[in-house]
Amino acid sequence: MNSKVTGSLLIVGPILAMAMWIAFLPDISGQSISEGLDALVARETGTRIGAFGGMIGMACMLFGFFFVSRSMKDGNSSGAACAEIGGLLLLLSIPMMYGSEGFYVAAVEHAHTDRSLAEGILTAKLGIEGFGAFSVTTGIFILGLAITLQRKFHVVVGYLLMIVAACATIDEVMWDAHEIIPTVGWLGMMLMSVVTGILTLRQKGS
Repeated sequence: MNSKVTGSLLIVGPILAMAMWIAFLPDISGQSISEGLDALVARETGTRIGAFGGMIGMACMLFGFFFVSRSMKDGNSSGAACAEIGGLLLLLSIPMMYGSEGFYVAAVEHAHTDRSLAEGILTAKLGIEGFGAFSVTTGIFILGLAITLQRKFHVVVGYLLMIVAACATIDEVMWDAHEIIPTVGWLGMMLMSVVTGILTLRQKGS
């Protein structure tokens, strides 16, 4: 894949996703299913825009990381194996992410006619989101390991990707994790995507 395309995906993806989520999608973390559904319905148009835009942004970022992994998968080294495994995990997480964001819209649509069904859809969305997030964090961690082993870009990039992915994973498995953990994990992952994208664009032979 052309490094200009890969770099652009890694830069535009997280910026678009964060912009859509912050500007349009209501934050329902810490709320009950019923309260969360009320918040989504109250901003129905924003929910649709935020879910759709966030879905596109995350897909761009994950495809970008996948293309980075493909650039390192040649050969029989342990780094190449890690790159291929990490890339496949990231690729497999995209359908789960699409389903997770789509459930926001489905929940809002059914809330007007069948409240219990809408709450069930939102509950299922949270479950799919957890599995999808774990797949993303694991894939990013393994990709960071591959970058470290193959010394692509710089070993510091690989180490930082592993650190932010580990923090994001802890956030998924520990409900009482300190609030700094998700900040370092998820926001750090978005930032590292932009950094990796810039480094990809600066590669020779782009």
